[in-house]
Amino acid sequence: MSSVSTPPRLNCNTIAIQLPQDREPQLDVAKMWLAWEGASQALIDRPAHDRPGTQLVWTWGRDAETFDLPAEGREYAVIGRHSECDVVLNADPQLSLRHLLARTIVLDDGAVALRLMSLGASLPFFLEDGMPRWSIVAVGPLMIRLGRYVIGAFPYEPHRPSGGGPYRSPPQLHVEMSSVVPRMVRRAQRTTHVSVMAPPPELSTMAHAGTPNGAGRLTLRREQREAAVDLQHADLERGVLIGRAERCLDHGLAHVLHNGISRTHLMLLREAESLYAYDLCSVQGSYTGDRKVRRCRLSNRGAALQLAQHHPVSLLWHPYPSAAAQLH
Repeated sequence: MSSVSTPPRLNCNTIAIQLPQDREPQLDVAKMWLAWEGASQALIDRPAHDRPGTQLVWTWGRDAETFDLPAEGREYAVIGRHSECDVVLNADPQLSLRHLLARTIVLDDGAVALRLMSLGASLPFFLEDGMPRWSIVAVGPLMIRLGRYVIGAFPYEPHRPSGGGPYRSPPQLHVEMSSVVPRMVRRAQRTTHVSVMAPPPELSTMAHAGTPNGAGRLTLRREQREAAVDLQHADLERGVLIGRAERCLDHGLAHVLHNGISRTHLMLLREAESLYAYDLCSVQGSYTGDRKVRRCRLSNRGAALQLAQHHPVSLLWHPYPSAAAQLH
């Protein structure tokens, strides 16, 4: 694999809306580009890939480590300080135990994209322009600053014409605003395309009983304790976190949980008109029956998961008929 000698540059003229700059990046741009050089060196002489995916490279000072993230159905990476995470960034106490979720997707035109989203963390990440971000979809090489870390993402597309190698002449970074993650991106020329979402808002108003409202009802049950809440489609598109942390959905659900449930245990996320459950590298795991699961699709007829093995908590999903008709 060829090294990257020139980092992608941000075309600020493409930014239509300014996000609130309530935080400043911990590293300046010069250190970001220095880390880019270190990341590119870490990729030299790496084995060739025979399937599409993304190579994650993260640096802290002079140290650089890598993680392969192929574009397969159940593959994703949880990034954070917790030792159970796929990518452990434990040198910066500002980071959450489970901070980001990274997933490689293949767009309809065959291009490889990286979806990077915050797991409700208050600390955002930054591109070159210094604007705080909590969620992006990027096509092409990408570098972000997260606390004192720099994380690089380098796509590999073995079945697409490379024109001499995708890393030899990194494209300009193109940024545009979006409220949802696009299902399809088509481009006349190869650019780095980033769709940006604003800071995660509070969950929509939810009904606990009465007339079915929204996408469906989420119920948690343990022994004699039970709590249920109706979720809206917009909530599921942003991602609904289940766990003991304050940033997770409550509305009575926290009363059902116990200390064996991780602080951010699981996320419900709607993707391509289907609803998925992501286990966030929880300590005690998530299960369907006796089978431990990492990422699984929830049936539009309803689904049941079990959080943890000791004193399990049942998670029940009941989609409403009008919502189920929209899902595959």
